[in-house]
Amino acid sequence: MQGEPSQTPSIIDSREELSKERKKSEELTSFLKSQERSYQKLIGELKTQIHAEQKKSSSLEASLQKIPYTMEQIIDLQGQLKSSELKQKALSDEFKHKIEELEIQHKEALSRTMTKELSAFKDYAISEITEKEKIVIEQKLIIDKLESSIRNLAQELDRNQAVSLTEKQKYKYEIEEFKEIVQDLQDEIMELRKKKDELKYCSRTQDEMVKNEENAEENRALKMNMESLKERLEKRSVDLVNAEKKINTLKESREELIRDIEKLESRIDQLVKENEDISKGLKNKEETIHILEEEINSNAEGINEKYKTELEASNIKCKRLEKKIKDIEQDYDNQIEDQMRLYTTLQIKANDLSRKVSYLEKEKESLHEKLKTAQDEIHDFDKKMQDYKKAVIKENDNKKEKLLEKIASLKNEREELKEKISELQEMSFSKQSLVETGCSLFEEFQQLPEGRYSRLSFKSPGNEDNKRVDGLISQLAEKDTMMKSLQSEKGNLEITLKEIMIENKTLQKELSISIRHSQKLSQELEMAKWELDNLRSDEDAKLDKGKILVLESEKELFKAEISKLETELMLTKDNWSELNNALSKDLLESQTATAQAKSELIRLREEYDSLIAISKEKANHNKKRSWFGRAN
Repeated sequence: MQGEPSQTPSIIDSREELSKERKKSEELTSFLKSQERSYQKLIGELKTQIHAEQKKSSSLEASLQKIPYTMEQIIDLQGQLKSSELKQKALSDEFKHKIEELEIQHKEALSRTMTKELSAFKDYAISEITEKEKIVIEQKLIIDKLESSIRNLAQELDRNQAVSLTEKQKYKYEIEEFKEIVQDLQDEIMELRKKKDELKYCSRTQDEMVKNEENAEENRALKMNMESLKERLEKRSVDLVNAEKKINTLKESREELIRDIEKLESRIDQLVKENEDISKGLKNKEETIHILEEEINSNAEGINEKYKTELEASNIKCKRLEKKIKDIEQDYDNQIEDQMRLYTTLQIKANDLSRKVSYLEKEKESLHEKLKTAQDEIHDFDKKMQDYKKAVIKENDNKKEKLLEKIASLKNEREELKEKISELQEMSFSKQSLVETGCSLFEEFQQLPEGRYSRLSFKSPGNEDNKRVDGLISQLAEKDTMMKSLQSEKGNLEITLKEIMIENKTLQKELSISIRHSQKLSQELEMAKWELDNLRSDEDAKLDKGKILVLESEKELFKAEISKLETELMLTKDNWSELNNALSKDLLESQTATAQAKSELIRLREEYDSLIAISKEKANHNKKRSWFGRAN
């Protein structure tokens, strides 16, 4: 009888698909990073252009502050200022537009990656559900085979009990017959003893009769009788010895029968207990199967009809295989009845097989130890994951608090900048021109001291504005450094996520190795079962069937432990997915915070540009007022 079919490790294929999807996601992230770098380069170039235009404008302002000789030069300088301001505005508009395009492209890339990951996760969930259904079907097949084997064992037990009862009755009847024979022999021995006494008496009388020659003929007859009686005594003694030997052999056979009966009774008790344990295990498995079926029915609403037809075909094939197995079992029972005479010659092979079984048991113990170590490693990994979760949550909380503080400080700085702008506006409007009406430009220059001239009318407020503008530029540089630090923290979080992924892959490899080793053991057990089924006789086959049942139960326990490990690994995957989701949420929050900071920086830059424009317009306005007032 051949063994049970080994389970195919379809989980490894799904894991390989997962690794492929992860590689794709990593490639997409690298592509996004390269795009970000290229866009950052463009932004840097635009910044350099803006800085160059600012330098040009500052040089133009410095040249304006110098003493012009003619009105035509002043008009040319004003035209250059206007053209530079227009260029600066165009460059700032291009900068804003490109930043918006970059943000839109980044959002689109993130949405694409998220949709791809969601589709991959859906496919993975569907594959997991199908694998669970396959496992449930295989477990049902195993349970049906176990039930059929238990029924066969019960039938064999009933047959053995009937055979043992018939043998008991036969031996009892033979013992009673031997008792009657022994009593008859004892009666004959008593008669022979009496005849011995008579012969002794006759021998004495014979001595007396020898003296008498007249009784010679009677003495001859007595001698003949004596010889015949001696022959009968010798025969009876031989019969007694044979009877004693038979009685001893019967006693030994009786004792052996008693021992065999006791062994069979103990074996029957063991089988009854094992049957009860198996029935309990089957009930538990049926409950778990019922729970799994409910879960599958709740989760597997979107499975295709093709898969259902394939399941029906597989069920039909399983039924056919069960029928074939039953026919094989019947043939096996017939072969056992034919092979009862070959017990003595095949005992050596049975011993070799028992050695193999002991070797397999040792390997099973080593595998148990490996499983324990794997469980300990998984436990340690869970602890590490929990500690890492706590640390990540703390870091995220601290980062959130820091970001909130930074946002609050940026808001305060924005309000301060608004106040400064209002102060600048008040300063610009409050300062009146010091030009006297009715005087010409040359006379006004002569009235002023040397080296001062009319620069005093608009130079001092320009210096204050430049200082404030420099302060705003320094603040913007500080905020740029803050943005870079936030991006570096984001990169560190991505590195830690990659390390967790690598640890999870190593655990998956170790578990796949243990599953392959268990499959090898199951194949060796099947070979041993096949050899035992082909070699053993009836009684030895019963004992070996018990061993095989024990090994099968141990193998099922081993499979249950492997399933526990798989469930633990699934739980660790779920924990990892939860942690990944939490980290992704934190990353999204940090990204939103950085986006808010970017938007605030853009607002500050706009305010800065507006400030510069207002200050320039007011300076031009004051200059025009001063020049036209002098002309009048």
